[in-house]
Amino acid sequence: MRGDYDRVTFDPTDCFANVLLQQGRLLLAADFNEQSAIYQHFLRTLIVDIYGSRWRPHGGFVLNLTNGTVNITQGRYYVDGIQCENPDDCTFGHQPFAPTPETPAMLETFKEASNNTQIFFYLDCWERHVTWLNYPRLRDTALGGPDTATRLQIAWQVRPLTVGLIVEQLENVLKALNNRTGESGDQLVATKIADSKTILDAAHSKNLDFDQVNLLLELFAMAPPRLSAETRRGADQPDPCAIAPDARYRGRENQLYRVEIHRPGLPQDEGATFKWSRESGSVAFKVLDVTFDLKNKSVCVHLESLGHDRRTGLCEGDWVELSDTDAELQQWAWPLQQIKKIDRQRRLVTLEYLKGSPEINLERQPILRRWDHCEHPDNPLSDGAIPVIEGERIELERGIGIHFEKGGLYCTGHYWLITARVTDGIEWPMKGGQPVACEPHGVHHHRAVVAIIERSSNNKGWTEKAEKTVQKKKPSRLQHYPARDV
Repeated sequence: MRGDYDRVTFDPTDCFANVLLQQGRLLLAADFNEQSAIYQHFLRTLIVDIYGSRWRPHGGFVLNLTNGTVNITQGRYYVDGIQCENPDDCTFGHQPFAPTPETPAMLETFKEASNNTQIFFYLDCWERHVTWLNYPRLRDTALGGPDTATRLQIAWQVRPLTVGLIVEQLENVLKALNNRTGESGDQLVATKIADSKTILDAAHSKNLDFDQVNLLLELFAMAPPRLSAETRRGADQPDPCAIAPDARYRGRENQLYRVEIHRPGLPQDEGATFKWSRESGSVAFKVLDVTFDLKNKSVCVHLESLGHDRRTGLCEGDWVELSDTDAELQQWAWPLQQIKKIDRQRRLVTLEYLKGSPEINLERQPILRRWDHCEHPDNPLSDGAIPVIEGERIELERGIGIHFEKGGLYCTGHYWLITARVTDGIEWPMKGGQPVACEPHGVHHHRAVVAIIERSSNNKGWTEKAEKTVQKKKPSRLQHYPARDV
């Protein structure tokens, strides 16, 4: 969540049932946010316990193939208790959260996929954080400009998948797991993936059912990256108004740091990169216009505002991300750009043009977001972001360092939140006096197969494979149900 929050306190392992406000005590935003998170976790867990992790009521999200066009019916589909809702019938290319990462290349799959006997369509859903920059109506004009609360939106995409793409993804997962040492659980998963890959190598001429593909989608998430954070310990400082030179956290303000993966992939061979913000990525600006000057290798961006001060504003030399809604939904990792010049009177920001700079759609809520990292001689930037180096301490600033554990497959948008406090350093899980390596705090993708399209017997067209019917059974917490109509 790229918002101006103090901290995030919800942890499902605490088994909290409610947040109780006390008389005469301060009310914190974190308390209210945790209350809604507790209720949401309870509701989604209840849905999974009763009906299972994948199911559709009343025929929602049924795919029909007509003249090579995939149509999606209106309705609802529940993935891991999350409600995905399609308000109207639509086509694959015009679904509410289009474009998908595969558009438009995968739209030609039916014409050129001569080596594929089956194409799978799965539902991918996640929680998308939106602000008034995405939905201007969230900002009440009666307040004269300031924004208030933000929102979490359930975004979903119906995405295609072929046997070849499955094998490619599993190979990356297996490479990541092979880098992990001394963990028997990971080795068991690696063996399981290797067996699945062997089956898939021979699956070009065979049929895979819904349960098998759902299992493969679960394997995609078997190598999540893990990160730990720590601060150097400092000497005791008796003066409450002074900060020791070797203090654990040397910042003068409480901060919520956000470490976010920029470019996806594995860390080696110019792979995964990351960026970080001391304001949880909340310093963002509405873009009014963008002009590219290829002759001078610059990009001129006209902003609605430049912020109120240094904490919420821009300065020359800052690294920024220029994007829009299409880029977010397609999970593109465009190069970050550095500010060369600022005309504060006209609210114009000149950026250094880099190869691969984005083509911005002004009708799709363009945003300029500031990141707080800078280039270091010992760790040069790649496309404006910091390369991921596993197994080594990476210094952020003010005594805060992070450590990527070996064996992670990184995806654009993965993030971790680090709560920094002037009084006692950072808040991070500890075990045996050492920081715990945690999986990403988000973004968590949930997947379920909704349709299988297979080549007809005469090899001249495609037909939809019917999903097997499953009788309704007495629910059990330990029981897993494949997707079915209710």
